[in-house]
Amino acid sequence: MCDTMVALRDATFDGSVIFGKNSDRYLNESQLIRVCPRENHPAGSKVKCTYIEVPQARETFAVVLSSPWWLWGGEMGVNEYGVVIGNEAVWSKEPVQKTGLLGMDLLRLGLERGETAYDAMRVIIEHLEEYGQGGSCRYGGESYYDNSFLICDRKEAWVLETAGRYWVAKRIRKGVKAISNVYTIEEDYDEAHPELVKHALEKGWCPSIEAFNFARCYWDLTRFNPAVCQNRLNRSTMLLEAKKGEITLEYMMSILRDHFEGTALEPRWTPNETFWPCLCVHATYGLRGETAGSMVAHLKDDIPTVWLTGASLPCINMFKPIYPLGNITPPKECSTGTNKYSEDSAWWIFEKTNRLVNLNYAVFAPLVTAVWRQEEKRIIHRSKHVEKVAYDLMKRGQKEKAIRILQEFVSETWSSALKKAKELEEILVKLRTITPIHPSIYQELWDQVNEEANIKL
Repeated sequence: MCDTMVALRDATFDGSVIFGKNSDRYLNESQLIRVCPRENHPAGSKVKCTYIEVPQARETFAVVLSSPWWLWGGEMGVNEYGVVIGNEAVWSKEPVQKTGLLGMDLLRLGLERGETAYDAMRVIIEHLEEYGQGGSCRYGGESYYDNSFLICDRKEAWVLETAGRYWVAKRIRKGVKAISNVYTIEEDYDEAHPELVKHALEKGWCPSIEAFNFARCYWDLTRFNPAVCQNRLNRSTMLLEAKKGEITLEYMMSILRDHFEGTALEPRWTPNETFWPCLCVHATYGLRGETAGSMVAHLKDDIPTVWLTGASLPCINMFKPIYPLGNITPPKECSTGTNKYSEDSAWWIFEKTNRLVNLNYAVFAPLVTAVWRQEEKRIIHRSKHVEKVAYDLMKRGQKEKAIRILQEFVSETWSSALKKAKELEEILVKLRTITPIHPSIYQELWDQVNEEANIKL
């Protein structure tokens, strides 16, 4: 389960676009940061996606992806033109297709081939209609779903919702918008599959053309608990509306860290012992998954910035910058990792600290959070100066020098965060022997998960 949201230009204090997304995956599924440079490809060549091949474009754009380690596509990403996409799992009445393009594959195809939000959406639609969406979305297991997408650039945003090879799209012209693991488009939409209504009538999902409602007709309410997903959508929408016109980068980050604080669904003890999946998802016995990566994209008139945690659980981690320009990359550890613990994987380095926090969240989380928030605040403040210098250089035609400055900033920030994570790990190991113990109600689950990942705490 995931949440994706956007605040458009008239809904932010500085007239920019701020896009946020949490990516929730199964436990032990590391989420890597992949930087794909702009490339030219031979005529007639093909590209192998997760399960199937499709014709390759003659040119693909530079893309930054946050991607589950084992598949070709990404849960979220931004391209060099400032197009950003996040996808969501949704469950329709259409038959499951056992092989095809994953929603994450469609997302990457859209980013690699779309110069605008609308272009990227059309790329997704064309591939959806031609090849269908299908294949298990779970490594080593069976999990099938359809996908919805929030696609935006600096000028417009679109919600694209799909059911098998059928689809419907709505342009978001102003304000704020959130999507989650529910269908949000009903009677009001801008574009649709030409057979969308006819198909629903033939299936008996709709009594008449006049009664057509996409969400009510195509949504299979039996495949996943809709109450859980609707609660999250209501929460993210409420938080966006509460600050419409004042939304900042930091506020979007805070939304992604939300645990229903101040509501009837607030965790009884600590966030890692919640009974309901929050916007920042923590695992439960009924849901063996958590937020595995988080992203906030800040699309401005100068240099677009992507802020990624490169780690699970944004509530106990920090966002770090990268720029979808040229081939700017974080340290190589950020693109390394599997479903097993590895000391050379950035995701697992951060994850080990997170799992030590889980052992005693009530005591350790405030300590770790204080460290990360202070560092995050410092980096955000510094980024404004670095980006201004780089942008001024670009305006003077010195792009290569600007790219070097941004690369140095990215490398330094990520390397510093990795060093701090290792230092926090050492501190938490020592503190375990002297602090009060508040074992999690899900400790048995975590013992099993840690054993499966070969991680020693």
